[in-house]
Amino acid sequence: MAHPVDAGTYTGKHQCLCNVGYYGNELRGGCQACPPGTYKNHTGSGDQATCTPCPDTNHTSPSGSTSIDQCVCKLGFHSSGHYECEGDTTEARSRRRRSTRHNNYATCNGGG
Repeated sequence: MAHPVDAGTYTGKHQCLCNVGYYGNELRGGCQACPPGTYKNHTGSGDQATCTPCPDTNHTSPSGSTSIDQCVCKLGFHSSGHYECEGDTTEARSRRRRSTRHNNYATCNGGG
């Protein structure tokens, strides 16, 4: 019979219940942060595949991200719409200089 446990704990190496932003790595018997470029907005068990990728390969996010809102355009890309990153242009370079930087990535103005 299964016994309930709190998120962030585990009952055995195959039954991890991890916090948002983390997945249960069954081989290690613990919780690991979702890798950069992914997020996980719910608690539960599962392997790295339970971390949802950011919208496209032009986005990234810090490890352990908990929301799609943490997916930002990679340096050299800008957002022209919600969750869309396009290649750099003169206008994008100007925007990037005014944007907030986090861990060497620019947060996109206007979405992303």
